[in-house]
Amino acid sequence: MGRCSICLYLGPSDSRQHNARTFSLYHAQCRRTLREDNPLYEPGKCVEAFCMHKAFCTFCGKTGHLFGTQTLNATRFRINKKGVIVRKQNRAPLTTDHFMCCLMTDAAIANLMKNTESEAAAKGIDARERLVSSARLLDNVNAGGVDLDEAIRLLEHRGTIAALLSDKKRTSF
Repeated sequence: MGRCSICLYLGPSDSRQHNARTFSLYHAQCRRTLREDNPLYEPGKCVEAFCMHKAFCTFCGKTGHLFGTQTLNATRFRINKKGVIVRKQNRAPLTTDHFMCCLMTDAAIANLMKNTESEAAAKGIDARERLVSSARLLDNVNAGGVDLDEAIRLLEHRGTIAALLSDKKRTSF
């Protein structure tokens, strides 16, 4: 995987990384609320029940966005061949101009980025630890002759998801 196109985070190569789809600040402005001269404007009236233009920001008290909602501008977004808004690969850091909330500050953006990187790093460490623990458990099961039911209980306790642990597939195994 590559660098996140929103926060520019590049995690370690041996762990899971996040991208623009899994980033916590993925909310963007409604295309139908843009001005008509904006290249990302979509004509018509929005009929989605849970659209961003109906959201209420608890920080500034205005309707139309949340605290982390990003503005749709041509420098960070584009329309793909299917007519869907996608993020451009962008190396420029986020600024207050990229967010809709008037109370978004540079310190808040830095804090959001730091929290996101910490969360991504923690998920990567946890995934690596789970992988190593599962491998050790399998080795110990084989070497020690541990009962299969006991091994399943250990895997469930550790949070490892396997086909054997799925409720739907457990009876067939």
